[in-house]
Amino acid sequence: GRYLVLGYDAASTGNRFELRGDRARLSIGSITDFDFFDTADRARIGGNEVLVADGAVFKPASSMGLFQFSTGDRICVTGAGTKFGTADAGSGNSYFSVGRWSAACSNNTLSVENGATLDTCYVRVACLGNTLFVSNATVSCSAASGCEIGYYLDSKSQAPSSGNRLVLAGTKPSIVAPNGPVKIKNASTLDVRVPGEGYADGFAPITAKAFSLDESSTVSVDLSEYVAAKGGKKTFALVRTDEEGVDIPASVMEATNAALANRAKLVLSADGRTLSLAVRNTVPTGLMIIFK
Repeated sequence: GRYLVLGYDAASTGNRFELRGDRARLSIGSITDFDFFDTADRARIGGNEVLVADGAVFKPASSMGLFQFSTGDRICVTGAGTKFGTADAGSGNSYFSVGRWSAACSNNTLSVENGATLDTCYVRVACLGNTLFVSNATVSCSAASGCEIGYYLDSKSQAPSSGNRLVLAGTKPSIVAPNGPVKIKNASTLDVRVPGEGYADGFAPITAKAFSLDESSTVSVDLSEYVAAKGGKKTFALVRTDEEGVDIPASVMEATNAALANRAKLVLSADGRTLSLAVRNTVPTGLMIIFK
């Protein structure tokens, strides 16, 4: 295949690439793979930024690899109508990878925000401490592979995955995998930051054919904005699945609920298809007022 790489040298640091505006398009049909921050000698690079914004469309190749051998790099996709992903997302053959092979790939962030869309066949987040941040935006995975946070092939050619993160923020962060699962595994975290107004009735941040989270992984729920807004008692769907349902260990449910104390708890529906957050009490406890 033909490859296009941005940041190929170990000295590639402090670079910035921008694609902005609704007339900005990058689509190269003859390119099979596009890599950000990949090096010939697999040395560590970093300090680079990519911004795709304001209605721009960045879909240059059938497959994309981000941060293959870098640390501390950031890609931000933001704005209504902005599209980022692979050129043939409907074919079932393309993939989108945040980290892939090297332990040098660590602490990088891909953020999709403010009405933008990441569209591909399947998404995987691998290596060490990398983050997929979604805020009021959509990540759409059309293939049976779905979305994997903590992806690992268990092969000598790939560094183990650990400490990766899926962050869901804002009123409408959406991960959509109608034909496949969403998996959180290998010491990864599902980080849910509930907005002040909560989520709309009928909305779930994750909708997929199936959802699983392994025993090594965690669920983090931040209710600080909801509490500050004096949100009341309410149940929000976090994950809604098809017939294959939600698979989350009882130990993870217990640990999450213990951390939430008496303010909220994770609840699995009777049919096993929906994981919800039941907010019970947002009023600070332990306060005593004495009138004399």
